[in-house]
Amino acid sequence: ILKVYNSAKCHLNPKGWLEWCVSASQIESVQDASETIWGKYLMEDLQQYLQLQIHAINQCILLAGDAEGMEKPVALLQNTKFQLEQLRDAKTWDQVIERKDIDYGRLVFSKKSADSELAERMKAIRNACKKGVEKKLRAFSDSSEQVLKDLAQSCAAVRGLICLSNQFSAEYEKRKKARRILDFADLEHRMLDLLLGRHRSGPTALAREIGQRYREIMVDEYQDSNGVQDAIFSVLTQE
Repeated sequence: ILKVYNSAKCHLNPKGWLEWCVSASQIESVQDASETIWGKYLMEDLQQYLQLQIHAINQCILLAGDAEGMEKPVALLQNTKFQLEQLRDAKTWDQVIERKDIDYGRLVFSKKSADSELAERMKAIRNACKKGVEKKLRAFSDSSEQVLKDLAQSCAAVRGLICLSNQFSAEYEKRKKARRILDFADLEHRMLDLLLGRHRSGPTALAREIGQRYREIMVDEYQDSNGVQDAIFSVLTQE
């Protein structure tokens, strides 16, 4: 419950984010797992990764195309590239399941091959591709039907957890007001009230005044910042 509460406080509109979570868990009208927000992300992430691997393998094919003794390795990589393209072009979750068993074959180089450096590079790229694609495909272990069934069963639990989180939030706010204290997340949101207004409509006069005091703002460990913190940084650096 506390984890859900803390996650919500990392967003500009905590209540709105929780409502969105409930809405996102409703999958009654979804026909394919790729249509859910999680499935869509996984599909797009896989397609982008595959495109990078296809490009890398194609570069190897082009480099080895005219090299002596590279005919079989090139043919093998061309076959691998074709399978990866088929997987990349999958439109549904089950199409990914059907096409995910890539036959990479055995990459063997002829003794006639004089370019040992190119051979090692081709091996490294092919092996990295195989390892990376297999890792990405771990998320596609069950059929779309099974994934949707599992998500449907978890929907009630999501609603219940968020309901408990809201109850905790209401009671927590009541206790803080009684003791006249604020926690760190409260301070961040109060800061946003000053810089973006209570309705988060845009930079306030105060935000512009403070922002003009600085030429640059350096943020340490920016990758660990949340949405609220990022909004604070952004509003102070817009002008």
